[in-house]
Amino acid sequence: MPLSGIGKSVRLSRIFKQDGKTLIVPMEDLRDQPWNQVLGDVISSGADAVLVTYGILKQYYRYIAGRIPFILTIPIEAPYLVKLASKVGADGVKVHYFGPFRQLPTIKVMEIADECDKRGLPFLFEPVPMEKDEKDIRPEILKIAVRQAVSLGADVVKIYGKPEAFSEATKACPVPVIMAGGSVTTDKETLEMIKGAIDNGASGAAFGRRITQHENPKKICRAVFRIIHENCSVEKALNELE
Repeated sequence: MPLSGIGKSVRLSRIFKQDGKTLIVPMEDLRDQPWNQVLGDVISSGADAVLVTYGILKQYYRYIAGRIPFILTIPIEAPYLVKLASKVGADGVKVHYFGPFRQLPTIKVMEIADECDKRGLPFLFEPVPMEKDEKDIRPEILKIAVRQAVSLGADVVKIYGKPEAFSEATKACPVPVIMAGGSVTTDKETLEMIKGAIDNGASGAAFGRRITQHENPKKICRAVFRIIHENCSVEKALNELE
């Protein structure tokens, strides 16, 4: 195995625990909460990694370094920024695409995957192939989107879909598929979504607003952690919020 491959394996082992699952918290949409306080809450509650932009990293790297793995979000149009991610010590690179599936910029995605391979960085790709007036990925598209992401070089696929749809999407998939969040809902609905996805083959979740904009990020993060890593029921996880 080339050294870059070893580096990628080491970084993936920081993000995914021995059970093969992960809880990633995007720290990009906090509204008025103190950033360092929310970060401390999610770390103490068991988050395995955080997603950050370059600007956020510049302002708050002191609170991240040595405390939790971080994945740098870069624009899909800028494969050259993988070099920046490597330079600042990121544990991975994340790119997302929102738009019609037929317009997915496959060459740019492959360029980013190639740059990540060269630098030993895991590549997390989030395809959201929605038509203009759709609010959700249609179930029949989710499986295709996951396969397309893998074919373009993704090491991890982050995707939104109905929990039961993950069964087909993850079947025979060679890379981890994790559930993306969405608009804020009730605590029970959030936990039911994650539990359903995990039970149907998902390898974890990347939930931002549902955790960072919660009235108690520490408690909801702990509840999500218990479902992902302890396989507990929604009812037991809800006890963390009392």
